[in-house]
Amino acid sequence: MTAEPLPRGGQPLPGVVAVCTVLYAAASFSWGTSQIDPYALFDVGPFNAGDFLYFAGLLLLLAAEEGRRLLWRVIDEAKPLVFLGFAFAALWIASIIAGLPLSGEGSRAALPMVRFLFYVPVVFVTAALVVRYGVPLTGAPYFLGIVFGALLNLWQSVSDGGRITIEGLPVLFNPNVTGNMLAVAVLVAALLARRGAMLSSLLGAALASALCLLTFSKGGWLTTAFALLAFAGSIWSAFRSGRVDAMARVTALSLLVCVCLVGASQVPTAVRIVSAKVVATNFDSVSLDSSIAIRWYHLWSSLDMVAENPLFGVGPGRWPEENRANAYWLGDMFYENDNPHNGFAYIVSTMGVPAFLTYLCLLCWMVWRVAASHPPGRGTVLVALGFAGAFAVSGLVMLQIMTHTFAWFLSGLAVGEGTRGTAAGGRAGMARTVSGSRA
Repeated sequence: MTAEPLPRGGQPLPGVVAVCTVLYAAASFSWGTSQIDPYALFDVGPFNAGDFLYFAGLLLLLAAEEGRRLLWRVIDEAKPLVFLGFAFAALWIASIIAGLPLSGEGSRAALPMVRFLFYVPVVFVTAALVVRYGVPLTGAPYFLGIVFGALLNLWQSVSDGGRITIEGLPVLFNPNVTGNMLAVAVLVAALLARRGAMLSSLLGAALASALCLLTFSKGGWLTTAFALLAFAGSIWSAFRSGRVDAMARVTALSLLVCVCLVGASQVPTAVRIVSAKVVATNFDSVSLDSSIAIRWYHLWSSLDMVAENPLFGVGPGRWPEENRANAYWLGDMFYENDNPHNGFAYIVSTMGVPAFLTYLCLLCWMVWRVAASHPPGRGTVLVALGFAGAFAVSGLVMLQIMTHTFAWFLSGLAVGEGTRGTAAGGRAGMARTVSGSRA
């Protein structure tokens, strides 16, 4: 597949693509607030306003010749994603057919699979805009949306007089999802830092990590820990690559020292938060109603569904029904729920082993693409481990890795970065060839 040449970098695109960029920036900001803004400012029924803005921007991008060129270029760079996406969609359709008929409840629960088909193009739209405008301009709105939603979340918790508190500290609304998205903010900051937005990325990652503590979500904390590993690797990689000049290094290191000193002064508060959560979790005794126990019950129920239907699963949307059917042997371990709170368990139980392996390949490709956008070195290894760990924890403790945009958005940033580098390398090589021939 031969891609059409890209427009020359640094020049503004015609109006249609510029409008698309504004729409997509607004969509990214709105997506960042999704499910973590307690006031639901950007929710439209079961949808987010960003869904409509994204769809409108995609249509505009397809309408412009320059937009189609950009999309063609990034699709050419992401052929494995196209293949895996089509394979996963085909297996999804096969699992639906195998699981027919669906009840009304099951049809509504199949929405995550529909969202998958809707969100996969997010990779290509994000990558196309990164090729044109760079990672900072494309990634910043998503990051700002997450932080804005989390700050609204904190404001509501404080203004309500601490409706839910632990150790006198407010607990943020929808804590697991909020903690996960704040970890995603740190991952976006890692990619922004790689492109030179060092100071703002450091402050943003510190703020997101501090807010994540107030979620009291163990999964959110662990995901953020992996995200911080990726952030450290990205900073290391940026320093080693020579992208950061001496003055910027001194400033960044000075700011890092200040952040560490402020963080050290708050260690007692952090220890109090973690200790309170450990006590509440009750690790030392068997608690049938703890979140960890419930997830174990759901995992056992999901594995039984896999054993019964390993090829196509029980069908998207049928997990609640099949879970209820397992109540007779689960006994005290049965817990009524509409999903297993585990994205991987949901896929393998409702769509089968082949779809699960295909989805794992999708995530592995995303992690590889993020790592490939960094120069070889130890910092890149930390970036890969951080992203892989964050995706793994997120998928193991909640369904949002399938139903939210963050995995696709992060992958699009990486694909666009790699495509932009390839195009820049091609132009540089052409310039060297021309100059050599003139000599």
